[in-house]
Amino acid sequence: MSGAMGAPGGIERRALRGLALVPQPLPSKSIKSAIDDAVTVRLVQDVFVDCNNHRQLINLLDRQVALSQQVKRPLSFVLCSLYDVKPLSMTKPSSNLLYEDAALNVVGKIFRSHLRPTDLLVKPKERTLGIILLDAEEEGALVVCKRLLAATARQIFFGKGAVEVTLKFAISNQLDGFGGAGSSLLNTAERALNKAITTENSTYCVAEPVTGPQKPFGFNLDQGSFGN
Repeated sequence: MSGAMGAPGGIERRALRGLALVPQPLPSKSIKSAIDDAVTVRLVQDVFVDCNNHRQLINLLDRQVALSQQVKRPLSFVLCSLYDVKPLSMTKPSSNLLYEDAALNVVGKIFRSHLRPTDLLVKPKERTLGIILLDAEEEGALVVCKRLLAATARQIFFGKGAVEVTLKFAISNQLDGFGGAGSSLLNTAERALNKAITTENSTYCVAEPVTGPQKPFGFNLDQGSFGN
């Protein structure tokens, strides 16, 4: 984590690159603070990578797999289900979808603060987050999931109230069995997530290898979205 984020003082060192040989004054504290605030706002706004449909997500996964193979590093894909949302100090609105989407966005922001800049966060469907972890095998992905679970094992505040969330995780690095690598990652992860959801007292599930083209379990090909 520390290596990915850069060593302390990196902003000051980068500020000197490309300057003349004569030392230049560093930005004042107020300017540096404004820059940090702008970066923070941008990170909050850009929590999720834009994937509006199934095909865009598959294409994104395909590109990330190609990158991982180019640099010869492993890649894992994680699906996280917002399995349950329990209001603690607020009245649940009439629209469950809007309520759950707001909670999902807050969970996504918490996740983003505990992930590396190279990790990609997406929203493949309602109540579900996806995380693309470059340079992470199954064991490393499981460590990440446990860290994210610990980060959300408390009251989560948004709006005028707070909620408690129950999360379920699925991990896959399976690239064979459903045609393209991206399709295999997505569909094996979705199968594993369904197993985690339907298995009592199960929080994590790792996808098992599959062979040959198969109809994705729980995926509606006509509508292009996950089924229930």
